[in-house]
Amino acid sequence: MRQQANLPQQRTRPKRAPLSGRSVMRRSVLPVDVLWDAIRAGAAQLAAGIGAFVQRVDHLLSEAARFGERGWPLHPEWDSADLASLVDALAGGEFDAVFLQFYEADDGARIQSAFAALAASESMSRWRLSLLQAEEAMDRQHYAIIVPALISILEGRVFFEPTGPTAVKDRVRAIAGAQADDFSRLVWQTIVDYFNALFASVDFRKDEPHCNRHWVLHGRSSVPWQRGDVVRLLHGIYTIDSALRSPHNTTQQPTGAPSGAGG
Repeated sequence: MRQQANLPQQRTRPKRAPLSGRSVMRRSVLPVDVLWDAIRAGAAQLAAGIGAFVQRVDHLLSEAARFGERGWPLHPEWDSADLASLVDALAGGEFDAVFLQFYEADDGARIQSAFAALAASESMSRWRLSLLQAEEAMDRQHYAIIVPALISILEGRVFFEPTGPTAVKDRVRAIAGAQADDFSRLVWQTIVDYFNALFASVDFRKDEPHCNRHWVLHGRSSVPWQRGDVVRLLHGIYTIDSALRSPHNTTQQPTGAPSGAGG
């Protein structure tokens, strides 16, 4: 038999006695004053971050509250990025130009999306053909025939249930007043402001305001309507339909209900 080679013997390290609890604390715990300073610094940074976030949200919502009176009510399905981009752009831009650029981005993707969403909405079924033809006319730049049609659709969508001779502005205010959710109230307040401007009472003996329901539907308007006017009204219909169908809306909204009298 072959003799085994003599292998070097492994040295065994002497075992250390376990550290006592006090020894562990002395090795791992920071001095109390240093630890407290670190906690205070972290808390201050957290508070500053939360404060800046709250200020940012307050700024966005306060600016959004002005959208309706300028012709662009707050859409309930916009996310925070959409809202922030609009508010930031409005800091140095003209209102209509900013919103039109928002809708026209990516070859008008948001315009196409709005038409598609309205066509798919069961609540808009009675106006589906009108909306389809409006989109086709828009592609042909036939804006003059679209504006009266969209104003009529906008008014009709407000009356989602049978009513008496109720003015459309009163109807919108009633819906707004029924909202229980804070964000829904903000959305509907911008819609109220939007309708107050679009459906404002007028004196036909005075100069024509821009895009007033009574001047348009009573055949008094002589405005050469442009693409921006169509997009603004499309946005109004899209916002109204989305707000009425929102799960946060507390009013009932049966589909296909006859509309009431407007004004």
